[in-house]
Amino acid sequence: MKNIFNLPKAKFLLVLLALLVGYQYGNSQGEGSVSNRGGILVFANQAAFDNTLTDLERQMSNYAVQTTESDECSTMEQPLASFANNLGHNSLRAKELSDECGYLDAGGDPKSYNGSWIIDNVLQTLLNQNNTLQIGTDIYWLKNEEVIYQILNADLVSYNDLLNGRQPTNERNVKKIVLGPESCNPQFTFTGFGSNTTSGTFTYSGTPAAGTGVTISWTFGDGTSSTQTNPSKTYSDEGTYNVCVTVKSTKDSCEQQFCQDVVVGSDCHALFTYDATTGKEGLVCFTNLSTIFGGAGNGTTWEWNFGNGQTSNLQNPPCITYPCNNTFWVTLTMTTPGGCTSFWTLPVFVNSYGTGNCCGKKSRAGKADYLYAGGQKKIEYEQEQYNLPFYRKVVAEMTNFRRDGNKWKKERADLKIRLEGVVYTPEGNGCKCQNQINITGESLGLNKKHWVHKFNVGAPYKARKLEPWKTKYTVNNSLIATINSQTTCDN
Repeated sequence: MKNIFNLPKAKFLLVLLALLVGYQYGNSQGEGSVSNRGGILVFANQAAFDNTLTDLERQMSNYAVQTTESDECSTMEQPLASFANNLGHNSLRAKELSDECGYLDAGGDPKSYNGSWIIDNVLQTLLNQNNTLQIGTDIYWLKNEEVIYQILNADLVSYNDLLNGRQPTNERNVKKIVLGPESCNPQFTFTGFGSNTTSGTFTYSGTPAAGTGVTISWTFGDGTSSTQTNPSKTYSDEGTYNVCVTVKSTKDSCEQQFCQDVVVGSDCHALFTYDATTGKEGLVCFTNLSTIFGGAGNGTTWEWNFGNGQTSNLQNPPCITYPCNNTFWVTLTMTTPGGCTSFWTLPVFVNSYGTGNCCGKKSRAGKADYLYAGGQKKIEYEQEQYNLPFYRKVVAEMTNFRRDGNKWKKERADLKIRLEGVVYTPEGNGCKCQNQINITGESLGLNKKHWVHKFNVGAPYKARKLEPWKTKYTVNNSLIATINSQTTCDN
């Protein structure tokens, strides 16, 4: 925090008032507030966050650089600096600018600077230097570009556990949210556990397969566990056990768990697999692998629920055509003449619509640069989709540079960013990528070194791989580059 006694009189009084009221900040709409509690900005609710964000974005759009202001590369934009100073807030934005400035002063190339994955300078201002903020009673720690944690009930103990690499004290208060492609899809089958035996073998059948960087672990519902890929198991008693397999991949930056009840000592076990790679859009075929022990299966009834409103009472039903790319939960229930009932549920992943035109919540381009003016100037740009629980926007940013000897320095210019194209939100029936949202629009920053343009989607959304949205970057009315986004398909 700057020395407030060196500030102009009006600004000194504003900062002093903020100190006296406990670092409270009310946005111009007068709805909600934000306070600084222990180095984390706390927004009263989502409306308070949205209004603060919108208010700062408006100030940034209307703000004109004063000739008396410092033009040092580490200087925060005046509206953002005032907001942070008024709350005594050590923002990610201040750290980002300071680190980048030191890198450039040492002769580093801007495109190689490994800065924050958050490219919106306003959102950077609302986060602290650990990438954390709080909305209502939920703390959000943006760990990296693939994973964030939502800590419920303002549980600072569990938050600090996570921050320091420890197991959270209260796991019930911690929700892990995967932002990247859903690459982990654990599943399993099993054999054994019939009416005359409590022994059997579990077989991992999910993705990714076991190998380097992939960890597979099991819990068997009786307090025991295993890290074998396909473990054998003997239970001490008959009964129903909730068996879970967890796959964690460092390569794919994902971790996922799948659980299913297994009835040990039963006369029947419902089980099926499916094939979604039939070559036809939406077509999925099922194979019934159910087992009946100790007698004939004549008279067994079968009930299929395919998760899309369709059902069947056939032992081996015909293939099902699903309406779109999505995850559908399918359940098979069997009942034998002897009264044994068993069920099996699997998530069925449909991703066959549009030849190669799959959907992804991650679509981006950059960090990269584009030279102009004979190589003496360049822009550094980045564009990305953000699907955070509290912030769902398409964002593009650019910074203008000029060559100064063997270094690159930021230079002011009139910077314009234009988004063109569409993204998609889900349909009412749960299809992942159906309703088209036009994100086309532009904004102009006069006499700026750095500029950000955003489109607020406001709901979970994705891009289609073969329909990339693009960004046009303009400096002083000259179009410098047109860049297409690159979509990473969800599994």
